[in-house]
Amino acid sequence: MVSSKAFTLIEMLVVMAIIALLASMILAAVTMIGKSSERTRTETILTTISQGLHLTLAERGTLPDAAEHPWAGSRAPRPAFARASTGTAVATSGEALRGVALSQLAATGTASRLLLPSDIHNDRACPLLFGLERGRIGLLAAPRADITTYRWLAVPEGMTQVPDRNSDGNYTNTDFADSVHLMQPSTTAADSTAHLSFFLGATTLDELGKLDAIVSSPDTGGRICNDRLWSRQAGAASSEPWAPGRVYDASAGEQGWKDAALPGQALYDAWGREILYSLANGQVRLLSAGADGVFAVDPGLDLVYDPATDPVTGTFAGDDRDGRRDNLGLGQ
Repeated sequence: MVSSKAFTLIEMLVVMAIIALLASMILAAVTMIGKSSERTRTETILTTISQGLHLTLAERGTLPDAAEHPWAGSRAPRPAFARASTGTAVATSGEALRGVALSQLAATGTASRLLLPSDIHNDRACPLLFGLERGRIGLLAAPRADITTYRWLAVPEGMTQVPDRNSDGNYTNTDFADSVHLMQPSTTAADSTAHLSFFLGATTLDELGKLDAIVSSPDTGGRICNDRLWSRQAGAASSEPWAPGRVYDASAGEQGWKDAALPGQALYDAWGREILYSLANGQVRLLSAGADGVFAVDPGLDLVYDPATDPVTGTFAGDDRDGRRDNLGLGQ
């Protein structure tokens, strides 16, 4: 008599369960390896940029000022920011002011237009930056005329406040001449290639190119968010939820979450998000958002911010969480 070699139903189920378990373990391992690889490459990118900038500093004796990010620019209409100390909204319209502290303004009616490094990004349409301090939101790029416009104030020697010479509650060309105090660059996104080359040098740019850290997006066409960002989805309706690399475009007839990039040539991390650049006490600061695609506030698994989440007070509601945990940076 020949014995049967067929599997029983229970044996088949056990085998299938083991295969499923092994597959999930392999997938998790591959995912972790991928994240580790992206993290390592991003760390190399940050180090390479830093070394290039310090070589420039040694040769030229200066470091470039940070350019304003399109989603944190000073030219009106501006994205929403809030005061770090009070949560009070910073004005999104009117001419922006910089250069002094709130206590130094004699014309107190202009206080809401004063941009401070400590202001907190409060625009949920851009999760990448939501909750981050203004002083950290800069780019190693050419300043853009369509992003940057502000008046630089100064306290005269021997005084403690910026005088309101016309007693009109405002600071204008009469108080601070446009030729000296109105900061309005003539450069555009198209100038970023030359800007990066000048401050990083050919050797550093070549190394960054090998790391896929330099990305060029068209300077025209496909512009979204009041023409400040570039997207392949421009003019196309989007019903998809937020995902890393997307912003909510409410400026066009077809509104929705769209993939976004900086027009012109820019520096990106291994996850394809722009690297922030700023200076603090003359020291270079570079910052990557990491795998979650946000610098400060992660919307969690539901991909939606809870209404009670408040980046000013550091309150995370629902499944929102601290997005700084996986940031990668140098000179913080």
